[in-house]
Amino acid sequence: ELTGVVDAPEIGPGTPANWDYDPAAMRISSAIALDEDTLIHLNFDVATTDDDGSESSNLLLHGIPEGFEIVDSSGDPLQLPIPKVDATGPYYQVDSTSLTTVYLRPTVDFSGRATAMLSQVITEPDGDSESFDLEIRMDIEPVVDSDGSNADSAGGEDFPVTLMLMPDLSMDVDGSETVTGMVIDSIPAGSVLQLDGEPVDVSAGIDLETLLDGTSPTLVELLTSGRITWFPPIDAAGAFALPVEYEITDTSGLGDTDVVTLASTV
Repeated sequence: ELTGVVDAPEIGPGTPANWDYDPAAMRISSAIALDEDTLIHLNFDVATTDDDGSESSNLLLHGIPEGFEIVDSSGDPLQLPIPKVDATGPYYQVDSTSLTTVYLRPTVDFSGRATAMLSQVITEPDGDSESFDLEIRMDIEPVVDSDGSNADSAGGEDFPVTLMLMPDLSMDVDGSETVTGMVIDSIPAGSVLQLDGEPVDVSAGIDLETLLDGTSPTLVELLTSGRITWFPPIDAAGAFALPVEYEITDTSGLGDTDVVTLASTV
């Protein structure tokens, strides 16, 4: 009499082919770029290497990262059966069909590596059963949220205006974005850009990193120092705009970066 023996899990890339599987590490990893603030579709195929079709498979999704949500393709909460809860959180009952409707919504602005677990319990009709714990690894790429806007600068006629140069980074919830470059393209005719009250040549535009010194050794320190002023044309009044370009860099927990150049004015 032959006794059934449980076979190993078999994981496919899904349709489209979004996932890779490493059977030695028992790890399912994304084969495509995952951008922050986008839904992650768990559409990989789950089966076993059983040839005769005698095995049944029970799937439990668990270890969902804190702040992540299980949703459908529209981003609405997805209600799944919860047969078990332990110190790691709830276990969600799925099957190979329902899993294709499951998405994870990461925490707002999260980038870096996140993992969840899929336990596949495989059973033979004669009672042989084994549970396999598969890691779902998701490396999420950073995406710059900031738009380059900044506060207005104000001053009086025939007096230097302290420029509000630091862009507003408040759209980046997790604080992973920073200013890594700034260029003032030009200034209005008859006006003067100054550093500590001394004129600065802007005839060909100026990269403000060239103004770093011992007092302001980093770009952020320079932009927030109040040392850069603009002297308007004599007797001029009204609104003026200085065209600038910001380079904003978002860095993930894995060290991956997204770098964006944004045109703006001060």
